Amino acid sequence: MKKAFSLLEIIFVLSIIALLGSFMLKNSFGFLEKAHITTLKTHIALIRNALSLKKNERIRKGLSPYPMVLDKAQPNSVNEQLFIGTPDEKLVEYPILSTTLAEKELGKFVKVSPFSYYAYITKEDFIEFIYNNSSGTFSCSYDQDLCKELN
Repeated sequence: MKKAFSLLEIIFVLSIIALLGSFMLKNSFGFLEKAHITTLKTHIALIRNALSLKKNERIRKGLSPYPMVLDKAQPNSVNEQLFIGTPDEKLVEYPILSTTLAEKELGKFVKVSPFSYYAYITKEDFIEFIYNNSSGTFSCSYDQDLCKELN
């Protein structure tokens, strides 16, 4: 009666483990991408809800319906507080921290200009959101498939 595994048995078991591991690793990257998309969807809904609430508040005060800017953050700067409004007028309660065009942290926004923001889904794919202060919209181009996925 033998008490050890043969080399063939060990190679067979390691091959099965490697095969299963590769499938699990591939699927985990898909879950991470979906998590970043869900995070961005949540942030977009939060921003749009804050704009709607701010519109009602500003109309009651007799002001123009929409704020001029969404924040005073510096463009293309890391860890800037985005979408918080101005010191005189808060927009969202908890800020969304920014990334930069060089870092491209997934699931985060980069402020590109006073009214333009990029949202990164992957290191190569981003969606540009534009804030229109005359209509109060925070939207992307619906021609992009990624934009359709986030709305």
